[in-house]
Amino acid sequence: MLIANRPETSTFQLGKVTIPYVEHGKPDGRLPLVLFNGISMDENHWGKFPEALNRHVFAMGFPIGGNPFYVPSIRYYARQMERALPSVIQGNEFDGLGLSWGGLLVQGVRKGMRKRVIAASLPAAASLCIKPNIPDSKALRVVASTKRQPEDVADLYGGDIRANPELLKDLPIDRHINALRHMRQQFAAMTSGYLMLQNMITTNMPPTMVMAGTDDPLMRYPCVRGAAEWIGADLATIENGGHGFLLTRPEESAKIVNEFLDS
Repeated sequence: MLIANRPETSTFQLGKVTIPYVEHGKPDGRLPLVLFNGISMDENHWGKFPEALNRHVFAMGFPIGGNPFYVPSIRYYARQMERALPSVIQGNEFDGLGLSWGGLLVQGVRKGMRKRVIAASLPAAASLCIKPNIPDSKALRVVASTKRQPEDVADLYGGDIRANPELLKDLPIDRHINALRHMRQQFAAMTSGYLMLQNMITTNMPPTMVMAGTDDPLMRYPCVRGAAEWIGADLATIENGGHGFLLTRPEESAKIVNEFLDS
């Protein structure tokens, strides 16, 4: 994997927990946008997307350290982010965008979020109220692995990467994943059912946009579209887009995100 111009990572200390993050851009009068990444990414694996946004962005990383015996959950990580973000962004209000696993986290973080974008992920509020999302069997096999070959990544991401595997040479996608972190994130995703109840009983959900690719092997488009409709979210359809459309189509994706956040 080649990563050109890898951004510099800063850290915030929350007790014994270290939260890495990367800041892009400068304050411009708009609220900062906070990015929450997927499992095979970290805070400096967003490629050209943050720059394409042309706004003040904070890409948050996975918390490190703390109690080694904690039970991983979306709620646990969301509370850590809620405690850290006011100091990191130097403010109490922000917009949020979550990609894949981060799409669950952006739904768990509640305090201070004005608008949110759920990208290549399923709105948890509707996950049990519509036809179940059934990922591609090849994609599921790859999700469970911490060592991925190029052809595995193509099966997992679909879309532009499946159509042109050469894109992987320039995309910041890890093929070797930290096994412990991988296990914790997968467990947290499997125990995220509380998000459904939280979102269903909450009347003040932030305005939400769901972004979905029509060729996403993990988050099937008909299911995501139905979920977005069920919760009354805006839906942005990425034609022939896969699970990583934010990385393969940064300018197109950034334009859609900016139009939603600035409306």
